[in-house]
Amino acid sequence: MKTRIYLVLLMILCLSSMKSIAQDQLKDMNSASLERWSDLKYGMFIHWGDFSSLGGIYGGEKYPRLGEQIQRHAQVPADEYEKSVAGFNPVDFDAEMWVNTAREAGMKYMVLTVKHHNGFCLWDTRTTSYDIIDATPFPRDPVKELADACEQAGLGFGVYYSIIDWHYPGSVEREAPGMFSVFETIPAAHQDYSVAQLRELCSGEYGQLLQIFFDMGLPTPEQSGEYRSVVKELLPGCQINGRVMNNKGDFLTMPDNAVPNAPIQQSWEAPGTLYHWSQDEIPGWSNEWWNTWGYKSWIPTPPLELQVGKQIRKMAVIVSRGGNFLLNVGPDGTGRIIDYEKKILREMGDWLKIYGDAIYASEPTPFTRNPELVCTRKPGKLYFFLDKDMEGKSLELPGMLSRIARAYLMSEPEETTLEFSQAEESKVLLPNQFHSRWMEVLVVEYEGDLEIETPVIHPDGHHNMWLPYHDAFITGSYDSESYKSLANDTHCNWNMAADRKGIYRIRIDLRSKHQTGDYILHVGDKTFPIQVTEHVASGIIGDMELQRSENLTVSVSPAEKKRMNQNGASEFNRLMLEDVNIFFILSK
Repeated sequence: MKTRIYLVLLMILCLSSMKSIAQDQLKDMNSASLERWSDLKYGMFIHWGDFSSLGGIYGGEKYPRLGEQIQRHAQVPADEYEKSVAGFNPVDFDAEMWVNTAREAGMKYMVLTVKHHNGFCLWDTRTTSYDIIDATPFPRDPVKELADACEQAGLGFGVYYSIIDWHYPGSVEREAPGMFSVFETIPAAHQDYSVAQLRELCSGEYGQLLQIFFDMGLPTPEQSGEYRSVVKELLPGCQINGRVMNNKGDFLTMPDNAVPNAPIQQSWEAPGTLYHWSQDEIPGWSNEWWNTWGYKSWIPTPPLELQVGKQIRKMAVIVSRGGNFLLNVGPDGTGRIIDYEKKILREMGDWLKIYGDAIYASEPTPFTRNPELVCTRKPGKLYFFLDKDMEGKSLELPGMLSRIARAYLMSEPEETTLEFSQAEESKVLLPNQFHSRWMEVLVVEYEGDLEIETPVIHPDGHHNMWLPYHDAFITGSYDSESYKSLANDTHCNWNMAADRKGIYRIRIDLRSKHQTGDYILHVGDKTFPIQVTEHVASGIIGDMELQRSENLTVSVSPAEKKRMNQNGASEFNRLMLEDVNIFFILSK
């Protein structure tokens, strides 16, 4: 009897050990897959589907806002909208041509909208007849063709999958037939339907998916967890974006067309359109009317020179801050990528043929306290991305202690050797003319390990220290709890050192972009509460003893990381700072 018990216990122990080893192996596999995904840096987002044949027009009327959501903007009930799907017949769709366009653009992966919010499926699914094979005249599976073409060409292939579905009858009840929201809860029947579709997409029929880009809805933590479990069970190396929500993703997804204001120490991706512009960039531009992801036949196109310059700079900034850039195209209803978008991609591809080594598989900037310095790095090399207005000027490398071996332009590595100095501050003298029409790249080779000194604020002649907003390292809040994953300007950080031991009185003058809110001042391991009233907090907040030459990190941040949003879901605190000044006044 005892022998039998020992054998059972031994079997349980062995099974437990095997499970632990398997979990460790899976974790290592996911980490390696995420690193490979991160090294790609630049991909093509493709918003394409039945909405593409409408081109932003429904019932003869042009509708503002996003072309891929025209059903919502025109408030078309599902049964009526379904009739328009029969007009989607992409006879010019050519998967190899799309892949060649992406390769010529220097893109390393593609992500296709296989199901957007209206519920129409671009693949031959068994879960519904509302798909390209059964509901349109087109007799082929474009998802399968594109997956195969990507595999042959060595490009990664991923899919966009909308969590919400305005067509599925088991989705959330609506106030009126044509009233749709992108933030809808997911009933149990809808959840089962989505899981069945995910199992199809991850079955291997569409290759070893690089990533799944989930989007919108209000899934519960359990629902987000089920999506993740299904994907990882079938495709362990497939990366899941942050919009699966409830912190179940592998990487963060920035809000549409947004870029964080400082490097993020985890993997992230920034999706962007070609039609999102500010009034400063193009006076008179209307994002409400013209910004779109899906094809709209009637919108204006920004000048090519301006467009290419913006997208190259945006890519450089994103990569320098540790992210991947997912740039969108919107093919038309026949399946063609429009000529304007192809020209942009071609120009970017030509630039990357010369400067791509500064982008692909690079590490983010080591100058974390100077995010305006657009820089990437690889062992022994720093790459600085330079705008035209830097011609003939000196580029300062703040805090760089490593010995510079050589500096040259990436466009002419053999012909250009630039002067540099490291007497007080490291700096490189730039030539009077760059070779690129767009951004130029300066390469700085250095010896040994890279050493960057963190700037420290020192006392004035009266032993007092002033920490102004303009000297702060300003960062944001980042989270995948909910759709809104980014809030810039929420944290301010400084480093300071006292030159005399003593008691210091701390005064703060703070202005918040929000009328009220609670912040915390951190000085080393000490904390001081700050309460904002009418946008302002001002006055003495406490005393603290400091040691001589003590190097301390000082920061201001929202008091609570999480709060409840208007939908009742948890998300991070979005309090944003406008101005902060902190004074340490030696009192005794």
